[in-house]
Amino acid sequence: MTQIVEELNKKKPEIDALIESYFPRKQTLESMKFWCGEPRYEYDLEAITKSVNEVIWNFLDRGGKRWRPAMFLMVLEAIGGKEKAEELKEFALVSEIVHNGTLLVDDIEDSSEMRRGKPCTHKIYGM
Repeated sequence: MTQIVEELNKKKPEIDALIESYFPRKQTLESMKFWCGEPRYEYDLEAITKSVNEVIWNFLDRGGKRWRPAMFLMVLEAIGGKEKAEELKEFALVSEIVHNGTLLVDDIEDSSEMRRGKPCTHKIYGM
C-alpha cells in the first residue's frame, strides 16, 4: 500500500501545476480569453482574481490528495504508456474539479462550518 501512496503523492505537484494552468492564481488576459472570449470592452482582472481565483485557490491550497487525477494518469500510463498519459493528462482535471466543486456545494447544503481544517468557503466569502 505504501508504494501506491508514494506514486500518488509524486503526481500531486504535476496535477497542481496543471490545475494552475487552467485556473491561474492571478487572472490573466489570456486565461479570460480562453474561458470567455474577447472582451467587449475590457476585463477587470483584479476583480476577477479577487472574486474567483483567490476563492478557488483558498480552497485548493487547503489540501486534498489529488488521488482521482493521479489514478487516472496511472491508468493511462499502464494502458497506453507515458506518451499517451502526457497527451491526455488534461482530462485528469475533470474528476478533481468536479470533486472539489461538489464538496463546496455539499458544505452549503449541509450547513457545514469547517472543511479541511478551515471555515467552509461559503462562510468566508458568502454565497
